[in-house]
Amino acid sequence: MKEYRVLISAAGTGGSRVNKAKDWTFSGYFFAYRETGGQLVEAEGSVRLENCSEKKMKNLQQKIRPYTVIRVMATLENNFLKTSEILEIATPHEDEAALIAKDKLPVTFTDARFGTFRSCVHRGQCRVGVADLRQSRRLFRRLPRRQARKSRRRVV
Repeated sequence: MKEYRVLISAAGTGGSRVNKAKDWTFSGYFFAYRETGGQLVEAEGSVRLENCSEKKMKNLQQKIRPYTVIRVMATLENNFLKTSEILEIATPHEDEAALIAKDKLPVTFTDARFGTFRSCVHRGQCRVGVADLRQSRRLFRRLPRRQARKSRRRVV
């Protein structure tokens, strides 16, 4: 086991359990990590803490928000960190803070029919820009009903 610093992504954290098992598995999704004292590695993956109570899992989910840096003792396999303990919520180093700021920038894409869409992260949740949503609603009104319903299904 080694110590890692993990940058939690906009996807945040979650938890699961199989069937009626007593214990839960806490999971967090990351976009970068580093072994303590090593170089920052930009890679997507997940960090998991198995066999925790529901109370502990919910407590971790409340504390560990998107773009949080955590320190963990874990083993690394194929961008999957299996941890025995989460040591602390850490303050980001300069290079980590720069990477977090870069990841928070809006992603813009253009569709021939609906125009330009801009995603942004607001309070840890990904959203589409309001102005773009209004524009797409105007376009839906112009489409015949059947075509509008099918388009809505594909967009959402």
